[in-house]
Amino acid sequence: MFNYIQKIHHPLRHIVGACSIVAGLLHTTIVANMHLTPFPPLETIFFIGIGILQIAIGFFFFFKPNISIYRLGLLINGGVAMLYIFMQFLPVPFMDSSEGFDVLGLLVLVIEIIAVKSSIAWLITHNKYSKNTNFFFATSSATVIIFVGALGFYSSSMGMEKIFPERNIVHSHRHTTSKERHKTKEYIENDNHHKIQGKESTEDVKNHEHTEDHH
Repeated sequence: MFNYIQKIHHPLRHIVGACSIVAGLLHTTIVANMHLTPFPPLETIFFIGIGILQIAIGFFFFFKPNISIYRLGLLINGGVAMLYIFMQFLPVPFMDSSEGFDVLGLLVLVIEIIAVKSSIAWLITHNKYSKNTNFFFATSSATVIIFVGALGFYSSSMGMEKIFPERNIVHSHRHTTSKERHKTKEYIENDNHHKIQGKESTEDVKNHEHTEDHH
């Protein structure tokens, strides 16, 4: 059993490292670009900062993992994953609606969940920490850390909303919900309908004026 533990914890740390780095790269590039907003670009700064931390955590897990990096990984990877789930049910800061699921968001969520689960498994199977750690303790303590991270991120975002009360990202936010896309489509269709009606009315007036001039 001890030999099995010695063999398994190395691949697990590599899985954690790879997933954390991939999630970080996605956050610092595609996700940050999707959340470009007017000054101050709070969402862009947030995702770039989170992405850099995830990349750093990933490299530490590859080369020098320890209990502090493990907890930081839970706080960041797990916290951001849980924050994304929160955003499906709670209002997004500076918006009047929830986030809405999308393919990229779900992809990053799955990667972060794999990183979290693999890191817990790494802790349990590691020869240095496994003696004083059981499955129940590892999962329950990890859940607390993850929820603390998610609540911290969300409450900080709501705090920024209080600091910038006039800031609104509904129109500049590139990642819109399905409800918002439907509303936008209806607005465009109605706007186009009114424009067509207005154009027809203008043409009718011109034709009427032309007829009067002819008479």
